[in-house]
Amino acid sequence: MAPAPSERLLAALLKADTSTTTALSSFLTASHTSHAALSAYASVHQPPLGDVLRAIEASLRGVHEAVRTYVGAMELWTGELGELKEREEEVGQVRRDRDILVTRLIKASKLRPASTHGLGSLLTSSSPHSSALSLPSPSDQPKLAHAQAELQACEQHLALRQRNLDEVTKAAVARGVMRRAAALDELAQACRTASGRARNAIGALVPAKYQNGTGACISIRRSVLLVSEKKS
Repeated sequence: MAPAPSERLLAALLKADTSTTTALSSFLTASHTSHAALSAYASVHQPPLGDVLRAIEASLRGVHEAVRTYVGAMELWTGELGELKEREEEVGQVRRDRDILVTRLIKASKLRPASTHGLGSLLTSSSPHSSALSLPSPSDQPKLAHAQAELQACEQHLALRQRNLDEVTKAAVARGVMRRAAALDELAQACRTASGRARNAIGALVPAKYQNGTGACISIRRSVLLVSEKKS
């Protein structure tokens, strides 16, 4: 029997977020190499360029650490998703057990194949003339009662497990979102700080008239566009 939709979708989410976490971890490795290369490049330059490059590398290092914090939040998130997946699979097994018990009850009650009556009429009908059932022999009555009791117990157990799963899922999602949101706040602040420090550092190389926000970048971009237009 195929897994329930929620079980399959949770597995897909876990796989996707695990891949994302792996990619971010790879980014951290590449970022570390990039910082080391920038620091080495700065070491061969005299001030002011060397100082500017070192200041930029230091500012970007804060972003690197903030990304590491977010990766940690993602790792905790995928860990909790893995635990949820195990619980989903356990509930799925109970559902499969329930389906087996339904089949067993149908056989015990000698349900006619052509019947269109639901399981509810099977469990509650007391009419000896019901079209859903053929009368079981006296020797089959204990078997029928036992099958009904097993199914009812399984339904109760399934309902309890499903409620517990719902509560655990809500708590896990809340924790995961809060951790990731906090890490994103830290990352956003680190990016703003790094941007400000980098602009301040680059001021030693850029004329004062361009030191207003991103004016230098805009002016450089316009210059490149003008050169391209002239060439074309």
